[in-house]
Amino acid sequence: MKMIKVLSGEKDIEDVEAWMSKQGISEEDEVTVCELFDQYERKGRAEGENRFAKLVQILMDSGRNDDLRKAASDQKYREQLYMEVNLA
Repeated sequence: MKMIKVLSGEKDIEDVEAWMSKQGISEEDEVTVCELFDQYERKGRAEGENRFAKLVQILMDSGRNDDLRKAASDQKYREQLYMEVNLA
């Protein structure tokens, strides 16, 4: 799992044991790399969805509907908004 995180460009690999424990996986378990990667990918997708949902809520609460509309289709603009509202 640490190798997957490093290869994906992540610098923080210290939480691997905690994540494995939370998933119910021990180092002695026979788990394929594909299974681990699938679980890791699902976690990343959920985090991304939660981040976007927070951005949507912030923009809606601020009445910034035009920004929300643009953020839905323009990734570069969406990243600018994440920085602006401290969700980077």
